[in-house]
Order: sequence, then structure tokens, then C-alpha cells
Amino acid sequence: MTLVYLNEFGNYLNIVQYGSSKYKATFLGYGYPQFIVSHNPDFFDFSATWINKLKNRSVLISSEGYQFRKMFFMKMETDFQFFKARVDKLMGVYYG
Repeated sequence: MTLVYLNEFGNYLNIVQYGSSKYKATFLGYGYPQFIVSHNPDFFDFSATWINKLKNRSVLISSEGYQFRKMFFMKMETDFQFFKARVDKLMGVYYG
């Protein structure tokens, strides 16, 4: 599972998560060069829940907001699946 949250209001609090059956990592970028990397599974699960709540409850300021949001996340999920496949291969090389 790979999740990415990009803050639309500024270049801070961006989150990238990578999870597999053996490994969970959360990267939080607070701004350049401040960041945190966590391998704590509880923090990973909490962050994933938070990101999914944002995705489900986010509203665009337009009458077509729901449709645009669904299309945006469908494209993002496709892009992330491609990215996840590449990361899985790299993790296999380094940790396999």
C-alpha cells in the first residue's frame, strides 16, 4: 500500500507512506530541510486513516467538485500503483 498526501495550501506537511506485509514507513515533510521518517506501524496506521478521511471528506469549491475529486483520485491511484510497483522492486533489491 502506498499513500501520498500533498498539502494544497503550501509546501509543508506532505506525507508519503509505504507499506507491505513486512515493512511500513511514513515520511513527513514539514518544509525543506525539516522532515521525519517513522517506521512505527501504529503511526503508519493512524496516518493512513487520517489521509483516507481527508480523501473522503474533501470538497472542491465548485458544483462539480465530487466528480472532479473522484477523477483526480482515480488518476492518482493509477499513478501510485505504477510507483508502488517500482518501489517494491527496489525494496526487493535492497532488503530482499
